[in-house]
Amino acid sequence: MRPALLLVLALLTSIPCAFAAQPAGRTVKPEAVVVLARMPLPWPDPATLALPEATVRVLQRVENMQGILDQLREARSAALRQASGEAEQDISRAKAVETTLGPQLKHAEDNVVAARTQAIAALRQGTVGAEASFILGELERGAAQARQDLRMEAYEEELRALETCQGHCETPKPPELNLQAARLAWKAATESRMPPVRAMAWYALGYAAEDAGQSSEATAAYQMAQTDARPALADELHLRLGNLALDDGQEAEGKKHFAAIAAPDKQRLAWARLTLAYLQRDRCLDVVRSAAAYRAIVAEAGELDAEVRHWEAQCVADPYSGLTEADFDKLGAAPDALLKAEIERQRKGFTLPTTARQAAVLLAERCVDLSVRREDPEETAAAKISGTLQKPVVQGMPEDLAVQVAACMARRADKLPKLKGKIDGPIVVLPVRVP
Repeated sequence: MRPALLLVLALLTSIPCAFAAQPAGRTVKPEAVVVLARMPLPWPDPATLALPEATVRVLQRVENMQGILDQLREARSAALRQASGEAEQDISRAKAVETTLGPQLKHAEDNVVAARTQAIAALRQGTVGAEASFILGELERGAAQARQDLRMEAYEEELRALETCQGHCETPKPPELNLQAARLAWKAATESRMPPVRAMAWYALGYAAEDAGQSSEATAAYQMAQTDARPALADELHLRLGNLALDDGQEAEGKKHFAAIAAPDKQRLAWARLTLAYLQRDRCLDVVRSAAAYRAIVAEAGELDAEVRHWEAQCVADPYSGLTEADFDKLGAAPDALLKAEIERQRKGFTLPTTARQAAVLLAERCVDLSVRREDPEETAAAKISGTLQKPVVQGMPEDLAVQVAACMARRADKLPKLKGKIDGPIVVLPVRVP
C-alpha cells in the first residue's frame, strides 16, 4: 500500500500509510490514515547558479506565479473554512467563494503551467549543474502532477459513464503519476556540492519511491538524505522513516525515529500515527497512552484532534476491547467531555454477542497477538476453543501464545453480558503472528 502527509482530514497532498490487518469486528474506518504531506523544498537561488540570464528570469517567473497561486489557494481554503456548515447560508456562502475565486484560481494555474513549461524547455537546452538539476526535477514533478490531474478528470468521467453502462463494460484504470524525468534530474542533483541540495534531492527520490509503494527504496533514499539534512528536514526524515518502519512491523525502530523528532508539529503527527497503529493492532492501553501524549503536545485545537478522539473512544466503546473508562484514571488520562460524548455515540453502534460460543470466537480473534511481526503473512492457526468464557482453553497454537490468548479472553469476557453455556465448537482459523 502507499503512504501520505497530514491526516484523514486531507489537509494536503497525500500518500496513504499502510497498516496491519484489522482484528475482526473492529470498527476502524477503512479510510483512517495519518496522512503525511510532501515537505515543501526550497530551490537554490537561480541567480547564484551558472545559468543564462534568460533562464534565471524564467525560473523567477515560475516562483512568482506559484506564489500567487498558493496565496489564492490559501484564501479559498480560509474562506471555505469560515463558510463550513450545513445551514443554507453557509452553503450559499461557499458557492459564492467558488464563484469569486474559482476563475482566478484557474487563471493562476494556467500561468504556472505555462511558466513551468517554458522553464523546463530552457533548462533542457543546455548543460545544467547539479543544483539546477534539482530545480529541473521539481519542475518535472509539477508537470507530471498537472498531467495526472488532467487525466484524472477524464478518468472520473469514465467512472460516471460506467454507472449507466449496460452489457460488456470495462473498468477504467486510474492514471499513474509518471516521475521518470523528475527522478533522473533528482538523481543528478545528489552529486551537488551543496549539502542542502543533496539532502533535498535524496528526500525527493525517497518520497517518489514511497508514493509508488517502493518502501525499501524509499527507506534507503531517506537514509542517504539524513547525512546532509538540516533540522527541519531531519525531523521530516525521522517522521517518514518511523512511518515506514511501522508499516513494516518494526515498532521499536519506528518509535526510535519518532523519539528523535524535535519539532512539535512533527511530534504530533508521530503520536497520531502511533495511536492509529496501536488501535489497528488492538492494543487499547497503548492507544490511550499515545493519545494522551498527543494531547500533551497540542496546546490548541488541532486538525487531528477529532480523529485521535474517535480512535480512543473506539477502545472504550468496543465491548471486546477489555478497556473501561476506569482504566483512564489508572493511566492518568481521564476522558474530557468531548471524549465522553464520542464514547457514548460509538457505543450505540456495537452489536453484542447472543451466545457464549459467539462471544468466545470474537474474543479469540481479538486476543490473538497481532503486534509481533511474522515472515509469512499467510500464517494461521487452526485453534480449538473449549471451557467457559470465564475459564477458556485454547489449543492449536504455540503454548505461550495460547496461554496469553486464553487469559486475554477471560479478562475481556468480564465486560460482556453474562452468557452461559459451553464455548466448544468447530475449529477456528486465526491469523496467528509468531516470531
